[in-house]
Amino acid sequence: MPLSFVSVARLALASVVRDEAARFGYTCRSLAELTGMSSATVNRCMMGKRDISEYELGAFGAAFGWGGETRDRVRRLWVTSVTGAGEVQHRDEVLACLHAMTRESVVVAPWVLPARLRTSGYHCLLTGRLTRLEDRRPWEAGQHTTVYLTRQAVTMPSALPAHQRAEQFAYLGTLAGSEHVRLRFLPGQITGVHGLEPFEVVRLRNATRYVRLDHHGVTTLLDNPGDVRAYRKVLDYLDSVATPSSEWRNWLREH
Repeated sequence: MPLSFVSVARLALASVVRDEAARFGYTCRSLAELTGMSSATVNRCMMGKRDISEYELGAFGAAFGWGGETRDRVRRLWVTSVTGAGEVQHRDEVLACLHAMTRESVVVAPWVLPARLRTSGYHCLLTGRLTRLEDRRPWEAGQHTTVYLTRQAVTMPSALPAHQRAEQFAYLGTLAGSEHVRLRFLPGQITGVHGLEPFEVVRLRNATRYVRLDHHGVTTLLDNPGDVRAYRKVLDYLDSVATPSSEWRNWLREH
């Protein structure tokens, strides 16, 4: 079953509450005492396991001293988490919060470099559009991404000028040496598993896992445990056939 935008917004709101608690040094117990809630309720709110009521939002705001722009921003997020209103207007804001909650992601993009690994020249040639902020978010401390792709994903844009190709290879080389990113080559002839259409398996800080599918400009999030298990089995298979990460660095240096 797809994870609704309302559910995603609830997780994003939970991340705001959790980060604010960390900023003030509050534990669940101390925050519960300040807000008049039980520790169990505070914990579930911070983990995105339940909706936050309007009263509870006000109590958190008082504890954290929210005012002005911060109060308005959090309230917009709350309205979206409860009703789905403002999905289009606040999409980037919600996705930014979800990104901040991500601990680990595994991306399968066999034939085309995922947006986050592209230089602006590659991205513009491929899509005809400028790179969006969503596609250029930096990796934060403690975040890790594994990417499975074929060599064709790097070399396919034959129209890419030589200097832009060199720029793209240099960027991938930088990423390959990063502690946040691990690149794995897949055999070019690999077929058969879900047609190897692109997908991403994401694990959040609260241990929630979901699958992200992007198809013809539409993003679908699946958090059903059965769906997640099916795609993780695909990852197990790809891990068994992919070449070691070290081969990436050698191949990029040679090209």
